[in-house]
Amino acid sequence: MTRTLHELTAETEFWECHQTKGDGKTCFKINETEDKVCMACKARRDKGDKALDKDGLEIGAEEN
Repeated sequence: MTRTLHELTAETEFWECHQTKGDGKTCFKINETEDKVCMACKARRDKGDKALDKDGLEIGAEEN
């Protein structure tokens, strides 16, 4: 299960956009933490986007 964070943590290096683009498809662009807007689809970072660590792994996801 993934935890939901409203603020970025120190371990957050990147975020993956999961916003719906105009064509109805979901964007999966990985962006730098400093970017508040996705470089691919221009959507603002928001609910549904995933925080990633320095290795590109999802923060808060359980390991199997």
